[in-house]
Amino acid sequence: MEIFKVYKLLISILVLSCISLNADYKLYLDFTVNDSESLIQLDEALKVGNELKKAIKTLATDSSKTNEYNELQKKLEIYEAEMLKVYGIYSGLRYQMVPTSGYIFNLVPEVKRDEYLDKGFKIPVDSPSVIIKDKKNQAVKCLKIKVKFLQRRESVMQFNQALKTAHSIRQQIQNLEKQLAEKPELKDKESIQQGMTKLKETLKSIELSMNEKFGVRNDGKYIFEPKTGAVYLALNKEDLKKLSDLKKAR
Repeated sequence: MEIFKVYKLLISILVLSCISLNADYKLYLDFTVNDSESLIQLDEALKVGNELKKAIKTLATDSSKTNEYNELQKKLEIYEAEMLKVYGIYSGLRYQMVPTSGYIFNLVPEVKRDEYLDKGFKIPVDSPSVIIKDKKNQAVKCLKIKVKFLQRRESVMQFNQALKTAHSIRQQIQNLEKQLAEKPELKDKESIQQGMTKLKETLKSIELSMNEKFGVRNDGKYIFEPKTGAVYLALNKEDLKKLSDLKKAR
């Protein structure tokens, strides 16, 4: 019952701002974070909590790992107490951090600087260097070039979604090309050719749109770093019904 008192307390102070998470959940604004360092720390803290809960859920089905299960439960209790103390985030509730503004950066490997300049990329002489991991988990020193500042939540969501979709489509194209190389007879299938054509047309459309809206090129590597963000409480229909029933009972 205490947890639903918390629900009611939080709902009573929520701004009338709601966005959809998926078909089952809606996000209700809880609080905002206005500096990038705190935002990154909070985002990492939320991820740690999610990973802990996933691990506990997995161990709960294995009776031979009771000790590991109990150990993780203790860690979760300590984690949740710290999250309540530092951020006012309650256990038993589902939260999500949504960036509301931030910067798009282009990452250029230092060893390929001249190559990128020849392609027309703009690389200021005072661009800072950062170390990133490549696909093989090898450290690569890159120049970090600021491309654009996104100051609206909607723009941030559009950019991140477009980035993920383009990456997913490229992977699908690569997988299909691999299958065709292994089984040349599939090339004659009209459905395969139509599928490949559709994927490439969709990817091209996304790349053109990203270049026009965000200044992002399809031959560059880009990342997004949030500057400000908002933490939302995710509630489904069952949660909202319980809150409504509690209100009626008072």
